[in-house]
Amino acid sequence: MVNGYLKNEKAYFDNSRVKKLKVYLNDKPFAILNLEDKRSKQVFNFKPIGNGNRQNQEALKLQPCWSLKFEILDVYKGLKYDDVAITEIYFDGIDVH
Repeated sequence: MVNGYLKNEKAYFDNSRVKKLKVYLNDKPFAILNLEDKRSKQVFNFKPIGNGNRQNQEALKLQPCWSLKFEILDVYKGLKYDDVAITEIYFDGIDVH
């Protein structure tokens, strides 16, 4: 995750950034992420979500889909704006690269 608006240092501090983010997996609470107020990538590791068995593609298609949802619980207040910025949320693992 890359927190804040990273256009430049002024933009980063003018806009609010996420301090605490709640993650839901299939509409159920999964994790609470405490983010640092820094202008760099932050990594959070979890056990794999989804299905890692790629031997039988037809059986894999029958597996249920899953979803992630994010809720901002707390922010680092921006100096100028009330909005909250996140530059990027990206995933790496079994089903994504």
